[in-house]
Amino acid sequence: MVFWVVTIAIFWYVTLHNLRTDNLPSPRTLLPLISFAVRSHTFVLLMWYLTIVALIGVRFWSYWRTLLT
Repeated sequence: MVFWVVTIAIFWYVTLHNLRTDNLPSPRTLLPLISFAVRSHTFVLLMWYLTIVALIGVRFWSYWRTLLT
C-alpha cells in the first residue's frame, strides 16, 4: 500500500508539472483551475488521500465494527 500512496503523489506532481509547463495541452478555460491546483497542491493531495481513506472506512465499517465488540 505504500507504493500506492507514493504512486498517487508522483502522478499528481508530474501532472501539475506538465500542466504548468504546457507539456500537457489544456483548454484556456481550465487555467483558473490549474492555477488553483498549482497554488494549493498539498491541500488537493491531502483531500485526495482523505477521500480514499473515507471510502475505505465506509466500505469496511461493518468489519471494523465487529472488531470493537
